[in-house]
Amino acid sequence: MEYSNSAHAKFILTGEHGVLRGGGALVFPLKSKQVKFNYVSTPDLLTVSFAGESEESMSIIFWGLLDSALRLIGRYGEIIKGKIYIENSIPLGMGLGFSAAICVVLTRFFIDLGWIEEKNLISFATQLEDYFHGKSSGVDILGVTSDECIYFSEMSAKKSLALQWRP
Repeated sequence: MEYSNSAHAKFILTGEHGVLRGGGALVFPLKSKQVKFNYVSTPDLLTVSFAGESEESMSIIFWGLLDSALRLIGRYGEIIKGKIYIENSIPLGMGLGFSAAICVVLTRFFIDLGWIEEKNLISFATQLEDYFHGKSSGVDILGVTSDECIYFSEMSAKKSLALQWRP
């Protein structure tokens, strides 16, 4: 079995902190920056390799996130066999959605394995992002999964915007 998926970065033009207090945010996709996830099934124990932006930090981040994800779905101790290769071009800690993107690619992998239903992509990835932020608003997850500008607020959820001008 071979499998791959990716998630792009996002940027929030306005409202990044406002969404935590019930306000709205304008979120744009940043498709030039991505986390790419590749998996090949083998009979060997899982190995993970990383390339790109902050690859030294990626190992610590990924193994902790995987552990947390397996606990969330009740599969802690599950043995995944094969090879994962993650290539990242999203700078960490810059507000471009790295944590959301890595949560989305891991969630999509779990969907492919049949461990999570497709309809639960956003809710599970948001819950998984709590690993990084304590309590995720969900705006970053929606931003890295959307192909267009969105307006987000917890009160009205997500609205796609038809833009006449692009920044």
